[in-house]
Amino acid sequence: AAEWKQSRVIYQLLTDRFARGSGDTSACQDIHTYCGGTWSGIQQKLDYITGMGTNAIWISPIPSNTDNGYHGYWQKDLSKLSNNFGPDE
Repeated sequence: AAEWKQSRVIYQLLTDRFARGSGDTSACQDIHTYCGGTWSGIQQKLDYITGMGTNAIWISPIPSNTDNGYHGYWQKDLSKLSNNFGPDE
């Protein structure tokens, strides 16, 4: 475990705010609710993330959240993934 900690450069991101899967880069219209970032958007930006010298990512919590819980910390069902960030597959 100590080896892992010493060899990782971690990029932390908020899934909803990082990148939309559609490629849309327009500003979020209401920062108090979901803005459209997805897991697909993160996947599309992996070259960007690794290009900064990082070799691990830490994403925001992924369980199903209450309304406007875009940050992932208002979980309502820990057994389900948030459908705001993409499909379960």
